[in-house]
Amino acid sequence: MSKHTPGPWTAEWHLETRHPKDHPQWHVEDGLDCVADVYGGGANARLIAAAPDLLAALKLFMRDPNHYKAYDAGKAAIAKAEGTP
Repeated sequence: MSKHTPGPWTAEWHLETRHPKDHPQWHVEDGLDCVADVYGGGANARLIAAAPDLLAALKLFMRDPNHYKAYDAGKAAIAKAEGTP
């Protein structure tokens, strides 16, 4: 089993000084460190940031596919990935 940086992760927009001003960079962060740098799109950064939530929802679903908590966790993870409330 591989280990990954535990969530939650967030997608934050940054304008790096080492890049041209018209080249936005998104950071996916765990609250302390950068987990990933994403260039060119907040949608990709949000999807990456939702990865721990999506994994947790899928694991919950696999334990009990009829459980309402799995549905709620999946719905919240999808909203996070899509950037919707």
